[in-house]
Amino acid sequence: MDVKLRSRSKVLLFVSLMFFIGMVYSYAQIEMKMPQPKNPAHLLLRGRILTESGMVLAETVGGKRVYPQKTLAGQLLGHMGRDAGLEGLELSYEATLSAGKDVVLSLDPTFQTVAESILGQKVVEQDAEHGSIVALDVETGKILAVANYPAFDPNPDRWETNSYQEIRPVWNSIDPVASRNHAFLDEYEPGSVIKALTVAALINDGSTDFNRWYPCPMKRKIGRDTIHDAVARPNGVNNLDLYGILRYSSNVGMSHLVDNYPPQRLYSYFSSYGFGTRPDLGNVFAAKGKLKDWQSWGLIGRVNNSFGQGLSTSTLQVATGYNIIASGGKYIAPRLIAGEPIMPPLQVLRPETTDKVKKILAYIVEEGIPKQASIAGYSLGGKTGTGQVVIDGKYSEDIYSSVFAGIFPLDH
Repeated sequence: MDVKLRSRSKVLLFVSLMFFIGMVYSYAQIEMKMPQPKNPAHLLLRGRILTESGMVLAETVGGKRVYPQKTLAGQLLGHMGRDAGLEGLELSYEATLSAGKDVVLSLDPTFQTVAESILGQKVVEQDAEHGSIVALDVETGKILAVANYPAFDPNPDRWETNSYQEIRPVWNSIDPVASRNHAFLDEYEPGSVIKALTVAALINDGSTDFNRWYPCPMKRKIGRDTIHDAVARPNGVNNLDLYGILRYSSNVGMSHLVDNYPPQRLYSYFSSYGFGTRPDLGNVFAAKGKLKDWQSWGLIGRVNNSFGQGLSTSTLQVATGYNIIASGGKYIAPRLIAGEPIMPPLQVLRPETTDKVKKILAYIVEEGIPKQASIAGYSLGGKTGTGQVVIDGKYSEDIYSSVFAGIFPLDH
């Protein structure tokens, strides 16, 4: 009898002690704000990211954030930490997604897939560091594709559970080049793609026309500086009209075009094209580029700006600028997120001006780069550009940005 009573007393003492320790631990959590275990299913209510066509790009399954299309638009989507976005749309729309609401994108899955595939091929062929593509719908400004290469898969390499029973994604490493949304974030000198937009401004103001010819030797001295042309021409071709200046991408020709053109006018047009201004994409961050005040340009600065040096843009900004030509002269703000406020279009150029520029762009492709840019049975037009990259304060001799901007189909 005595033994049993003593045993029961020990059991009761042990239970009481455990209960007391539990109360102390709970009190400590409240008073000392000790880490509390989280239910791994806390992400279940997080909203999805999907396209207007219904393709799911990001969703939560079993408490884990997954990206079922893997690398498709991976840099744009970004990725998650344990319970919040760290990069891309997951971060930009954290408040919306964490509230259980979906974020719907304008991306067209077919455009996106093709853009990523072709971009990957060309970056590898050219042994480039990285590349980007932006495709816009002309009439609405909807962003149909945001492609970047190298590819990035937002899905983690594995999932781990820590000592607090919290499940978290783990990456062995995240390549800063592959995970970056170069299309929105990188700023670079666009080079000669800007020439068509400069010519559009001049035509719109009546400062040039198709009947004028300009002396275009392969180099010209501007004050104490000398500019050069790089594209070879047939022997004896020393005078060029607008078609020729853009066909042969003549810097000398552009210098003649802006000789007597007020720099403040060119600056005004560039500003209207969206250069030097951060695109309004809701919560999504995008680079604003650099457009120096015209009063600081000087003689050589005006010339350099006319052919795409001295200013910087993003791939998104170049696409938006060319969309002005495609849309009959309207600046249409790019759109990525469905349901967000839409800025009304702004008429920048006259429709008759853009019709003339389209003819030049078509001529460039048909006569200058048919093998590289034409597509049998379709009308299209565009302009190439090569921008030097500044390394340690000086233009590099062997590192550059290669750019193409175009409109397809040109007649619609």
